[in-house]
Amino acid sequence: MKSKIITAILCMVMLIQVFATGVGATEGNDILISKYTQSVDSIKTNDTFTINGFIKNISDNDIKNVYAVINQNASFSVVSGQNIIVNIKDIPSGNNDDVTFTTPKLRYSGTGNELSITFKYKYNDNTSGESTCTLYLNTVPKSDNTDSNTFPDLDYFKKLDPEISLFGNINMPTGTAGRSISLSLPIKNISSYAAENIVVSLSASGENSPFVFKTIKPSYNIDKIFSGKTVDAKFDLDIAPNAKAGIYTLNISYRYANGMGGVFTKDNADTIQVKVENNSTPPRLNLSKIERNPQTMEQGKTGKLRLSIQNGGNTDAKNVKVQLSGLSSEGFTIANGTDVKYINNIASYGTGIVEYNLACAKGMPSGNHPLNLDIAYKDEAGGEYTEKLSFFIPVYKSGEQGAGDANILIQNVKSPNGVVKVGQDFSIGFDVVNKGGAEARNTKISISSEAGIINKTLNTVMLSSLKPNERKHLDFVMSSTGEVTTKNYPIAINIEQDKNSATQYVGVYIENPEKGSEGGEQGDPSIPKLIVDQYSFEDSNVKAGHEANLELSFLNTSQKEVVRNLKITFMSDDGTFTTVGTNTFFVDSIAPGKSIKKQIKLAVKPDAEPKVYPISIKFDYEYDKNKTAEGQEMISIPVEQEQRLVLGDVNIPPDVIVGQPVPLFIEFYNMGKSVLYNLMVRVDGDFEGQKPTYFVGNFEPGRSDSFDGTITPTMPGELQGKIIFSFEDAAGNQMEMEKEFSMDIGEMPPPPMEGEEGMGEVEDDHNTKFYKKITPWQWALICVGIAGIIIGIIIIRKKRLKKKGAMFDEFT
Repeated sequence: MKSKIITAILCMVMLIQVFATGVGATEGNDILISKYTQSVDSIKTNDTFTINGFIKNISDNDIKNVYAVINQNASFSVVSGQNIIVNIKDIPSGNNDDVTFTTPKLRYSGTGNELSITFKYKYNDNTSGESTCTLYLNTVPKSDNTDSNTFPDLDYFKKLDPEISLFGNINMPTGTAGRSISLSLPIKNISSYAAENIVVSLSASGENSPFVFKTIKPSYNIDKIFSGKTVDAKFDLDIAPNAKAGIYTLNISYRYANGMGGVFTKDNADTIQVKVENNSTPPRLNLSKIERNPQTMEQGKTGKLRLSIQNGGNTDAKNVKVQLSGLSSEGFTIANGTDVKYINNIASYGTGIVEYNLACAKGMPSGNHPLNLDIAYKDEAGGEYTEKLSFFIPVYKSGEQGAGDANILIQNVKSPNGVVKVGQDFSIGFDVVNKGGAEARNTKISISSEAGIINKTLNTVMLSSLKPNERKHLDFVMSSTGEVTTKNYPIAINIEQDKNSATQYVGVYIENPEKGSEGGEQGDPSIPKLIVDQYSFEDSNVKAGHEANLELSFLNTSQKEVVRNLKITFMSDDGTFTTVGTNTFFVDSIAPGKSIKKQIKLAVKPDAEPKVYPISIKFDYEYDKNKTAEGQEMISIPVEQEQRLVLGDVNIPPDVIVGQPVPLFIEFYNMGKSVLYNLMVRVDGDFEGQKPTYFVGNFEPGRSDSFDGTITPTMPGELQGKIIFSFEDAAGNQMEMEKEFSMDIGEMPPPPMEGEEGMGEVEDDHNTKFYKKITPWQWALICVGIAGIIIGIIIIRKKRLKKKGAMFDEFT
C-alpha cells in the first residue's frame, strides 16, 4: 500500500513538469505556440513572472507586422508600468524555425490557470488577421481553507492598469512656418479595463522646438475609452514664423483612471514626428520712394521730406524705428518735430511712410547733399535687424539754376488690366505734372511702341504752358494690327521740354490667337496661365550704372482656378540687370481673373549699351489640389547711357582791341559710354559778322576734338559770350551744354593832332606821305596787332590741318 502512494506522488510530479513546458491551444489557422516556459515553476498568489514562448507560422501566407496582446483576466494581469503589447518580427510562410517572444511581467491573482494571447498581423495584401492561443499555466491556487466568497482586496483593483497608447500607422503631419497645424492622434485602450478621465498632453522634445504653446503643456481631455476602443485626441499648434525647415519630435504623455480608484501617469510614453516647412523670407526694409516739396530746396528755407519704406520680405517687420541722420547746423536740420519716427508694423511687401520737416542752412553750398536713414526693426519671432540707407537732396541758392527750373514728371499711369485682344482698342492715360519751381513752356508729349501697335489719337501733344505744381491729364487711344503676336508690348511715354527729357514705359499684354506667342507654343487650357499684364518705371529713365524701381502687375488669366504658392524669379540672361536684394519672391495666391502688383529694384551695369534689353520672369506655382505648373514671361527694358561731354577751358588772347579779329579755342571730350549724335558747336554773343560754327557729327566714346573760331568785337568794355554744344542721345532727345567766356575789349587809339612833338613841319594833306603821320608809339601798337592776327591765323591753320589729318587717318 505504501509503495502505491509513493508511485502516485511521483506521477503527479511528472505531470507538473510536463505542464511547465506546455503547448498552447490555438484559435485561428495561422500561428501556433509550439511550446512555452514559465520563469516561475509553480506560480503562487501575487507572484510575478514572465512566459517565454515559441511560435510558428502554420499558414500558407507570409505574415508581417506581427505583435501579441496579453488578454488580462481575473487570473492574470500585467504588472503596472509594463506594456501589454509585444512586438514580433515578420514570419514568412513555411518557416520551420521557432520564433521566440517574451511576455511582460504578469501577476497571478490566486485563482484559475488560463492565459490567452492574441496575435495580430497583416498579409502581403495589407489585409489584417489574428489568432488567439490559450496557455494553461502551472499555478498553485489559494488554500482550500480560503473562503470562496472572498473578493480580492481594494488595492488589487486599484492596480489594474487600463493600458492606453498611440495606435496605428500615422502619416507624418506637415506644417508651415508662421501658420498653425492640426493634429489628430488616435488613442487606443489595449487593455481589458475601461480608462476614464483621460488627459493627453504634448511637450516639445529637445531644444529649438518650432512649436508655440499657448499653455505650458497643451492637453486634450477624454471622458472614457472602453476596452479595445479608439478615440482621437485633437490639438491645434502654432509654428513659429522663423522656424527652420526639418523634422521635429513631440512627446505624448497620459494621465488616466481605471474607475476603481487607481490613477496612472505615464510621461513621454509615446512620440510623434512633425515635418515643418519654411518658404518664408525675413523682413527686409528698403527706401522705395523719396518725395520732396519743393523738389529742390533753397538756402535758408524749409521743405517737407516724405520717405516710403518698403518691406521686401514675406514676413512682417515689427517695431520699426526710423532715425534721420547726417543733420548739422551747417546743413540740414529738423524744422519741427524729432529726427526719430516709429512704425508699429510694415506688412510683407507693404510700405510704411515717415515725414520730416527740414530746414536748409543759409550758407549751405549748392549741390547734392547726403542724408542717412538708420532703421531698426524686428521679425515676428523677435529677431533684430538694422539697415543704414543713404540718399541725396539737391540744394540751390535763391535764383540759381535748378532752384527755379521746371521739372516735368509722369504720374498716375493707367493702362489695361488683363489681356487685350488683337484689334481691340485700349487706352493709356497719365498725368503730366510740373514739380519744379518755374513755368514749363512748350512741353512735347508723345507715345511710341513696336510695329503693330498703332495710335488712334494724335501721336504728339504740345502743352504750351504748365505752371509749378500744375497737373494735366492725357489719354491716348491705341490698338493693334493683325501682325502682332501674343506677348507683352512695351509702350513708351516720351516727354521733351526745353533741355529736359524723360521716358516712362508701360506694358500691355496683347493676345493674337491666330499667331500665338513668339515661341509658337500653345499651353494646356486647363492649366491657369500667369502673365505680366502691366509694368512701368518710377518717374525716371533707366540709365546705365544706376538703379531703377520696376513695378509689375501679375494677372491670373484663368476664370476658374486659383494660383497658389507662386514663386516668381527674375533673370537677366546677359547680366545687364541685377536685382537689389533677392531675385525671387513668393505670393500666397492669386484669385481667378485677379492681379497683384509687386515692385523690384534693378541695378543696371555701368557699361550697358543704350538699347532695349530683355528680362525673363519665371513662374512656378500650384493649382487644383497641389498640381504644379510653370511659365515664363519676357519684358523689354530700354537702357540709356548717361551723356558725359567734358569741356576744356576757352583760350583767349590777353589783349583785345575793338575791331580786331579774336581767335577762340576749346577742347572737348566724350567721357561717357555712348555716342553723341549730330554734335554741333557754335558761338553766341555780341560779335560782328557771321558767328563761327563747327559740325562734328557723331562723337564716339573716348574721342576728343577741338573747336577754333574767330570773332570780332564791336564795342569796348567787358564782352560776354558762350560756346554752345548741342547733340542728341540714342533716343533722339536733344541736349545742350554751354561754356561761357568773357574778355575786356580795349579802345583803338585816336589819330595824332597837328603840332605833336616829333612830327616836324606840317604839310598839306595831299602832299604829306602817310607813314610820316604815324608816331613811333602808334607803329608799336600796329605791329602788336598784326603779330596777334598772324599768330591767330597760324594756330587756326595748324588746328584745321591737324583735324583734317585725323579725319584722313579715320577714313584710311
